[in-house]
Amino acid sequence: PNIQGVIEKVEEELAELKEAISNESKSEQRAELGDLLFSVAQLGRHLDVDPEQALRECNNRFQSMFFKMKNLIEDEGFKMTDLAPEKLEAYWQKIKKTCV
Repeated sequence: PNIQGVIEKVEEELAELKEAISNESKSEQRAELGDLLFSVAQLGRHLDVDPEQALRECNNRFQSMFFKMKNLIEDEGFKMTDLAPEKLEAYWQKIKKTCV
């Protein structure tokens, strides 16, 4: 009935997903991920935010930032595939600062 209850449900579903991950049961993981996504969509409803639109916008931001990062890496003479995860993360953080 209220947003706090929905947030608690999201947290509960996330905990259940973590448990399913530790159990290594793909069918349980799929079910719990579905429950979590459903609960997050309900949170969007309580925030008066269309969850599908929010996800589309997030995907667009991610794609834009990813290609900016890729271009920066290539401009500096590197290939993404040659960089360690820590270095990729450093580039990602650098791009995030420019996109705020």
